[in-house]
This record gives sequence, C-alpha cells and structure tokens, in this order.
Amino acid sequence: MAYTKEQQKAYRLAHLEERRERDQRMHYRPNKQKALAAGARWVARNKDWMALKARLKRHGLTLDQFAALEERQGWSCAICECDKGLCIDHNHHTGQVRGLLCHKHNLALGHFGDNVLMLGKAINYLETVRAHV
Repeated sequence: MAYTKEQQKAYRLAHLEERRERDQRMHYRPNKQKALAAGARWVARNKDWMALKARLKRHGLTLDQFAALEERQGWSCAICECDKGLCIDHNHHTGQVRGLLCHKHNLALGHFGDNVLMLGKAINYLETVRAHV
C-alpha cells in the first residue's frame, strides 16, 4: 500500500520528538560541556552578525533589503556621508525605516524628536551665532 505525501508527513512529524529525544540521549547529554563550549565559541566569533540580525529583525528588514539600502546610500550616512557605525534611522511613530545615519546624527535627530520646526530653529540659532563670532 502506498502512502500519500500527507500521510508520510504526518508520520515524520509524529516521530520527530521521539528521534530528538533519542539523539539527545545518544549524543548531546554525554557531550553537554563540549556542545556548550562549541556554542560559546560560535557566539564569540559571530557577535557582529548576531547584532546585525537583531537590528534587522527589530526594524522588520531582511538582509537583502538592508543591503539594497546600504547600496542606495553609498554605504554611508545620509547626512555627513561618513561610513562608520551606521544606524537604521526610523520614524518612531510608524516604525518605517527612513535610511542609514551615523550614530552621531541618528542621536541628534532623536534628541530633536524628529521635529522639523525645532531643527529649523537650531539652524537659525547656529547661523545667528556664527554671524556674531
């Protein structure tokens, strides 16, 4: 008697937990310290990758979307064009990603609360002060 694909899948899923437990008994449990050490080494070697994946997940971006954003901006800050420590800039109300900024400019926009009026006042202040110096 031939089984359908659905029946084969149901069988595999039903026995998956049993196979996992058997594998744990046979390999992981006797080698637990070795496995934990290997995991710690992997984490130590891949901290940057893990941090990037966490940032992308937080902003709802795929790696391909992030790469396209980097390329579109020339791998640099949208304000000063430096290429160090880029942050994902987003609208705090909608969560929509706007672009990439260096840490300094990302913080600056955040401190101004993304308020264009306040940024304009800051520009006017700087121009006024510069004229008197």
